[in-house]
Amino acid sequence: MSMNHNSLYIHIGYPKTATTWLQRCVFPELDGVSYLHFQDERYGWLNELVQEHDFSFNVDNLRDKFNNSVQGLGKDNKYVISWESLAGDVFTAGANAESLSRRLKDVFPEASIIITIRNQLDMVESIYRQYIHEGGSLSINDFLDLASPSPVRLAREHFFYDRIVDNYQTLFGVDRVKVLVYEDLKKDKAEFLRQLTGFVGVESNLSRIEARCVSHVNVGMSAPSLFIARILNRLVYSHFNLAPLIPRWLVSARHVRFVLQRVVDPVLFRHLDGRSSLLNEDVYKEWSDYYRESNQRLQKKLGLKLDSYGYPV
Repeated sequence: MSMNHNSLYIHIGYPKTATTWLQRCVFPELDGVSYLHFQDERYGWLNELVQEHDFSFNVDNLRDKFNNSVQGLGKDNKYVISWESLAGDVFTAGANAESLSRRLKDVFPEASIIITIRNQLDMVESIYRQYIHEGGSLSINDFLDLASPSPVRLAREHFFYDRIVDNYQTLFGVDRVKVLVYEDLKKDKAEFLRQLTGFVGVESNLSRIEARCVSHVNVGMSAPSLFIARILNRLVYSHFNLAPLIPRWLVSARHVRFVLQRVVDPVLFRHLDGRSSLLNEDVYKEWSDYYRESNQRLQKKLGLKLDSYGYPV
């Protein structure tokens, strides 16, 4: 029996917009919702949705796998998928963002879409920090240099939020696309949840969500530790460095991050750093100017108050 895709809600990201918190703490705790986690082997078809080559991609086969995977979950339930990879891979210029939107439309034509956004300047810095955490070794200037020859490519246009919203509204309809602002979550978690659950059509229980995941601050590495990690990452294994000088079995980028973040920073650098911005004044101005018109269009289109959160408008 096929499932009515009217009851399916797909959160595509962006990354760095509290996606992990939503996936671990919120979606599993919503009454009347079955959360389909991309790391659950029962929903392995999600990997096919993102990674299958165009020549092998089969809409009917994937839809059948979805229907089979949700049998027994409750016919009256709503279903939520959340995976930031559905917005496109930020480390490969988000080049698959548009093709993924068409795949979602082909497989789930009546689904609803949730998009979470964040100030682009904060987003870019957070993505760079993740890049170093995962073993990257480029300086932030080289990382942001679009002309620099590198297997890692960050595309500025990937964060034109008005374009991805327009694309999904065209495919699924204006009423089936909800945009949530990360900064709203930071300001008022309860209100953010009301917006989210109101769109899905279920009730939220903040106390239960908080009980599931005890609040903690995910403190990233300090600027000095990021610099040290960037240098050491040239020597150790990561998926950005598959031929390291130091054997993988001895140490990897994951170990470097653990020592710097959990041991060195709390003792030495945390009191000196103050979580200063990694973007210099010229880069900040250039990237702000680049996104200004896009943010103005999105703010006007959706009635968002992006300017109040420091978005370049």
